Amino acid sequence: MRIALTRSGGIAAIARRAVCDLEALAPARRERLQALVEASGLLELPEVVGRPAPDRYQYDLEIETGPGRRRVRVHEAAAAPALRALLDELIEISEAST
Repeated sequence: MRIALTRSGGIAAIARRAVCDLEALAPARRERLQALVEASGLLELPEVVGRPAPDRYQYDLEIETGPGRRRVRVHEAAAAPALRALLDELIEISEAST
């Protein structure tokens, strides 16, 4: 599985992009990320979650799995705690690799 995340918006309106290939991660981190994907229901979410709001982030995710690819847009205020944990983990992974 490969997940690309683009975070845009916020007060400064600065976009940040992260790409995470689960197969390239250390086993413990890969297991944690897979658990977060499952807990968040990412693969079952609708294409758009929530509505835009001023000065809030928007997260665009592109998920590649064996059978295909899908895109999900999440507006910050609508991110459930499990989904928020996944987004935070993806951002942390991207920061650690730069």
